Amino acid sequence: MKQNLIERQGYSDRIERMFGKGMVVALTGQRRVGKSCVMKRIYEKYSQDSSDLLTLT
Repeated sequence: MKQNLIERQGYSDRIERMFGKGMVVALTGQRRVGKSCVMKRIYEKYSQDSSDLLTLT
């Protein structure tokens, strides 16, 4: 079953502004609202550039 994903650019922008500041970013919220999808899209964006190191746990 193919899912239509909603682009959550506002959330992505707010999270990306925290990068490089030595902060831990934790997404919290209700189940099935897209927390993992937001982080996966950010990971995919930054994993293409080998000069940036991003670890998801």
